[in-house]
Amino acid sequence: MALSFEIEKPQSKAISVPVRANRGDQETRWVVAAIALILLCAWLALRVFYPAEGALSLNAPTWQLPNEALNEKQKSVVTELSLADYELRDYWQSHGQLPEVKWLAEQAIAPFVADASWQFLGAHQWQRLSQGYLGQSTRAQGTGHVLIWYDDELQVQIWFLPDESAPNRADFATHAPLQWISTGWKRWAPQPHIH
Repeated sequence: MALSFEIEKPQSKAISVPVRANRGDQETRWVVAAIALILLCAWLALRVFYPAEGALSLNAPTWQLPNEALNEKQKSVVTELSLADYELRDYWQSHGQLPEVKWLAEQAIAPFVADASWQFLGAHQWQRLSQGYLGQSTRAQGTGHVLIWYDDELQVQIWFLPDESAPNRADFATHAPLQWISTGWKRWAPQPHIH
């Protein structure tokens, strides 16, 4: 018995099928729909898991000064006082009281030292108070008078009074913000008022 390796070839009939050119219209629609669905799901997930913060209130207290309301010189004073705050806290923790203005000037701690920046920002005459410092502006430079105050929890507050008003040192014998507000002081509020 011999093996035969002959394969029968089927008779082929020519089959012709018309083929239209595919420009990708159908696939494009599906891809765009899938992308839109993914974006919609992502947006919904963000809204559910990360709700929007409260809207900024247009009814912020008139005695608060948000960052946006500060002029450039006031922003410079806030920056200098924020840096000085570290030195003041360190001194307070070591000695149980705030340092004298003379010591701050000797240590070249801005804005207590009389230098070019001090002149530019209004040449404030600093006085130590029971829980802070009062800087009376001697030049109408747009900075106004400045108060740095530590409340009972040692949280710093920075207050501004326009140049045309004169601060009264007796107002600062105690922490009396309502009295300060009535005389025109405005407290710097680093964060906008949210409700």
